[in-house]
Amino acid sequence: MRITNAAEYAIRAILKMAMEPEKVYTATELFIDIDAPHKFLSKILQKLAQKKILISSRGIKGGFKIKTPLDTLTLYDIIEAIDGPVGLNKCLIDGYECSREKYCPVHIVWEEAQQELKKILMKKTIKNLIDEYKEIVKNTP
Repeated sequence: MRITNAAEYAIRAILKMAMEPEKVYTATELFIDIDAPHKFLSKILQKLAQKKILISSRGIKGGFKIKTPLDTLTLYDIIEAIDGPVGLNKCLIDGYECSREKYCPVHIVWEEAQQELKKILMKKTIKNLIDEYKEIVKNTP
């Protein structure tokens, strides 16, 4: 499994927005700060709004704002919203029928690795990451 550029940009955008979670951000403001292509980022932000992670508003004062509480929004939530179900191998994606599952010697390894990855991604909330970042900045000379 490889995290796509879209998921990476989504994570960067949300981390930037989480620094001032009450502020409404435009795609134009964000694309410069997170080093993402503007049109691509706009589509990503719309997708996050469709998945109810962000709120989208139109008009002169329109833009995007984080909807999901920072202490419950995880890296897993963001990646799944953009890339779909996290799967190390197609045989582990819900709904895929693998004819080799019963006798494949590595299936259990992929399954275990995927569960550990999901556990790590589900454990890290945006609030955790922001708090860790603030602590690093505070302790940097």
